[in-house]
Amino acid sequence: MNAGLFFSPNGRITKGQFQTGAFVLIAISFVLALLPAVIGGTMLMAVSALSTLIGLVMIWCWIALWVKRLHQGGITGWMTILLALGWFFVNMIVGTIVTAVMAPELMSMQPTSGDFMEIMQQSMEASRAVAIPSAIASALVGVGYVFVANMALPSHDSENQFGPAPS
Repeated sequence: MNAGLFFSPNGRITKGQFQTGAFVLIAISFVLALLPAVIGGTMLMAVSALSTLIGLVMIWCWIALWVKRLHQGGITGWMTILLALGWFFVNMIVGTIVTAVMAPELMSMQPTSGDFMEIMQQSMEASRAVAIPSAIASALVGVGYVFVANMALPSHDSENQFGPAPS
C-alpha cells in the first residue's frame, strides 16, 4: 500500500485496494474515537486538537480513496459528495441512537454556567460516557457502508476516461 492511495485522487483502484484503504482509515478513526475513554483532564484537550488535525487529513484521504474507486467504475469523482452525505446521515442517526441508549441524560444536558472551561469540562465528561459504544458503532457503520458501496459500485477492467485499469 503506497501513500498515493490516500493522498492523490487521480487514477483508479480495485475493489480490494479500496476496501484495504478504507479499513485502514476506519481503524485510525476507531482509535481516535477511543481517546476520550482513555485520556482525561487537560491532556484530553491537547490530544483533541491533534486528533482534529488528523481528522482533517483523513477527510482528504477518504475523498481520494472514494474518487479513485468511483473512477474505477467510470463514474465522476463528484459523486463522492453524495456518498459522504449518506455516510454522514447514517452516522448521525446511529450516533444519536447510541447516545440515547447508553447515556440518555446527555440528550438533555444543559450547561450549568456560561464559563467556557466548565462547558468544556462537561463536554469532555459527556464524551467519555459514550466514547467506547460510539467508536464501536461508528466502526461498524463504516465497515458496512464501505462493504455495501464497494459491492454496489461498478468496476471496469478496461481503460476508461479516468486512466488505465489498475493492476
